[in-house]
Amino acid sequence: MYWVSLHIRRFWTEEPKQQNISKGSTGGWRGSPKMKPNTNRDEWEQAFEILKSTDKSDNKIEPQTQKLPSKLNEEARDNTEYENTSGLELFQLHNSYIVKQVQTGFLIIDQQFAHERILYDEFISNYGEDTDTKMQQLLFPQVLDIDKDKIEILKLLNEELEKFGFLIQIKEDEEVLLKGIPTIIDSKTSVKDVVSKIIDDHIDNVGIKISFKDNISKMLAKVGARKKGESLNIEEMKYLVDNLFKSQNPYVSPRGKKCFIKYNLEEITKRFNK
Repeated sequence: MYWVSLHIRRFWTEEPKQQNISKGSTGGWRGSPKMKPNTNRDEWEQAFEILKSTDKSDNKIEPQTQKLPSKLNEEARDNTEYENTSGLELFQLHNSYIVKQVQTGFLIIDQQFAHERILYDEFISNYGEDTDTKMQQLLFPQVLDIDKDKIEILKLLNEELEKFGFLIQIKEDEEVLLKGIPTIIDSKTSVKDVVSKIIDDHIDNVGIKISFKDNISKMLAKVGARKKGESLNIEEMKYLVDNLFKSQNPYVSPRGKKCFIKYNLEEITKRFNK
């Protein structure tokens, strides 16, 4: 395009040059007897033909891709490298933390806080759906010793508790029978303590705008999470790591605790080179 512009401008400003005609010629131009003389009109026509034949794609302006600031780009790149554990070795540190290598360093993941985040997200997203899959029926119902002044509150909460996997029957004589519990609660957990804590928290939060669903989800996530000091096999570690980074907020647990700490390779190198 630049050449065409120059080509047009030159013939617009320059006057045609006089050509010498050799005597006795047959009317042809010296040096090119078969070519027609070039006039300004001829040059304009040539320039126009060049413009028409120019590939339109040469003039096409590609939309610019919006670039994030370098810091945000780095964080976005780091997040993608967190997501997949395939091909990268994981190991457990002091039966409490999972060490995972990433492209720019390594992560130390708190297994309990990470599991709390995973369980909390599941409770929130699956709230009230397919209750049977979240409940394990007890072969022998347990009698819960609940204070009489709290039984009325339990009656109010019973329907909501069922959405989380509890199956509680309150008889006319106010005997409380526990017939089913959430699948995440293991045999070591005192269900009576869990139910009592739920009732006490509800009493404490009366008048405060705290979501019952959110509060119970946090509590059950804490109860069901794998605790520090518990040994994990490789499949359990992969489950925790992969599902943690599928979360919308993998950085902190529902209770606000850090789920992992990252150590950059550059920082480690600097420490060794001090």
